[in-house]
Amino acid sequence: MIDASVQTSGDLGRAIRARRKEVKLSIATLAAMLGCSPRFLSEVERGKETASVGRVIEIARALGLELHIATKS
Repeated sequence: MIDASVQTSGDLGRAIRARRKEVKLSIATLAAMLGCSPRFLSEVERGKETASVGRVIEIARALGLELHIATKS
């Protein structure tokens, strides 16, 4: 189970990578499932700031992750 506070694109990428590894998927397998390149997934996992928000949400959803927005206390 992944439970992480996301403050940067790097935080989000690390959470995505941790979940991908948790469910035992290779970058190549996940890329094939999503119809994108392994390079793109690798860049997202490394915190690529220019990645499309929609595409990143799609990746998270495919891995069973939910994204929540909360007011910072």
